[in-house]
Amino acid sequence: CNVTWLLFMVVLQINQSDAWVKHAEIIQTLHSEKSCIREMKKIFADAKEQGNEVPKMVNFGCVPLKGRSI
Repeated sequence: CNVTWLLFMVVLQINQSDAWVKHAEIIQTLHSEKSCIREMKKIFADAKEQGNEVPKMVNFGCVPLKGRSI
């Protein structure tokens, strides 16, 4: 069974007593968890290579898309 993995980004709005999603986006669809994690790590590595850092309020993750494949 082929599973599609979603590489997503979530930007949180955080204050002293609460946090909520300000923006969420699917960055890429991939065919394996391993390739999804590799792409996620590449985002951080590319930012570092360019002298930047991914802000703390920006979060990435890989999740399987249940019931569908691409």
